[in-house]
Amino acid sequence: MSMRIGWGDESGSDSARDPNTYILAAVVTGENQADQVRDTMRLLLLRGQRKLHWHDEQDKRRRLISETVATLPVTAVVVVRSTGPGEAMKRRRRKCMERMLSELSECGQTEIIEIG
Repeated sequence: MSMRIGWGDESGSDSARDPNTYILAAVVTGENQADQVRDTMRLLLLRGQRKLHWHDEQDKRRRLISETVATLPVTAVVVVRSTGPGEAMKRRRRKCMERMLSELSECGQTEIIEIG
């Protein structure tokens, strides 16, 4: 059985756009496709950019990034928790993580490593 490799990111809420919301996202691919995914994503970097970050990109680039990611051999999982203002950010994050781990397990992911 081929090992699966994934990448993830998280975002707390923007009080103007999505108050009291927490988002976790991950993509998973087989180890045989991981180099293709990395190489394709590196091609999207602009001169001097070390990493892509949605927040820093203009609409045209966001569209290009989205269209490119849509062509990759990955399974994407996004978990969103939106609650009332009384719930702590730590709880929103924990609840998202619980659901994310469950969803990734359903996709066949057996190991998760936190970096950073």
